[in-house]
Amino acid sequence: MKADEIVVLKSGLFAIISQVYTSSLHSTTISAFVVNLDITASIFQINLKCPDEVSYVVRESNDVIPPQHLKKFTLIISDNLKSSQLKCDLQVVNTAKKVVASRSIVLSKGHRCVCAWHCRCACDNHDHLRCEPLSLADYNRAGYLGQLPIETKGSSRFYITFLKYVICFFECLMVGGIMKAIGSLLIPSIGTFGLWFLFPNKAKGLKHYNEDKFRRVKVIYDEEGFPIHPVKHNRNVRFMPWYKQFAVNCLFFILALISNITYHHRKHKNYFSLSPSNSSSGHTTTYRYSPIEEGSILGSKSKNGSEDHLAEKYVSNLIDAYHVYRNLSRPLGGVNCVPGTPYSVCGIFSKNVEGKYEFTPTPPFKQYWMMDRSPIKPGIELNPEPFCVTFNTAEEVLLANDITQYPRSIVINMISSL
Repeated sequence: MKADEIVVLKSGLFAIISQVYTSSLHSTTISAFVVNLDITASIFQINLKCPDEVSYVVRESNDVIPPQHLKKFTLIISDNLKSSQLKCDLQVVNTAKKVVASRSIVLSKGHRCVCAWHCRCACDNHDHLRCEPLSLADYNRAGYLGQLPIETKGSSRFYITFLKYVICFFECLMVGGIMKAIGSLLIPSIGTFGLWFLFPNKAKGLKHYNEDKFRRVKVIYDEEGFPIHPVKHNRNVRFMPWYKQFAVNCLFFILALISNITYHHRKHKNYFSLSPSNSSSGHTTTYRYSPIEEGSILGSKSKNGSEDHLAEKYVSNLIDAYHVYRNLSRPLGGVNCVPGTPYSVCGIFSKNVEGKYEFTPTPPFKQYWMMDRSPIKPGIELNPEPFCVTFNTAEEVLLANDITQYPRSIVINMISSL
């Protein structure tokens, strides 16, 4: 071994006061944890410096601490504290009586205090033992080397806060759904509003109306296959039992949110209403109807004449309309179409001198559009006779269910497609 490689190892040079715990509930006790940073075993002892003279006893003083090890020192103060809170300096000295580390501590009468790592002392009666970092000078004076550790804010607090907002959001959705469910007991249309969007397959599978007054009416569907109200022509019809509908409405807004996220790629022309008045052109909404039975509620005569009044009102609206439409699904008068494909013919509805009702196609009567909405140029001349129809009474018009104020499918005899 070379002479310049020989060094003298000294002890008692470096120590850290890592943690100090004080308790002044009955008698005052101080527990200090000292770390020996030397590479040799060292002997350290503890001193306490207070503004007032305080008598104390140190247990386990002048003990050897192995290198890179921690030792606990306990101080017991025999005197009662004269003030409610006392600040003292806890010192670590070596055998040469040199202070190698010191830390300011707090003695609080009737309380416990903690002075740990890079934090100032905090007592259990103040600020919930929150960590307030030491100054760099106090940090180094306690025996630590270098800079203060960088405080990293735990992500758990963020996630907890985020979770609280999420729970609050879903609670609001739940409250809104419960209000919708309760409102459905008073106004049925509130309960059916929007349910077709959540359960499209169930809605399209409706075989009969659940409303009592329409129970014998065959279901009417729009061109997308959804059942619609036989009078209002919107999708607000009940397709499940009332108790299931009530439960679904309680979760309506949560289910709607999930449906929007899951099926966001599906684009619906109209979400909650297919009323023609909502169309930008006034004529873009089309319908697909199933025939009405002769024995249905709308086709039968009631004692109070409410169905007669409905038929008269229906016919009156047709007469007042500038154009009406006859909706067919079979080829007539030379129409170029596949049998069973629905189409509409624009015409005029009027009442003749005999008191009967007539539908006549508007001239010139030509087919300008195929069923797939591809144009026909020039238009095909059609025979208007098969499309003309006469009804004896308003009830017959209503029962026929093929003359409407708005088209149910493509209008073949208008230059501008509907």
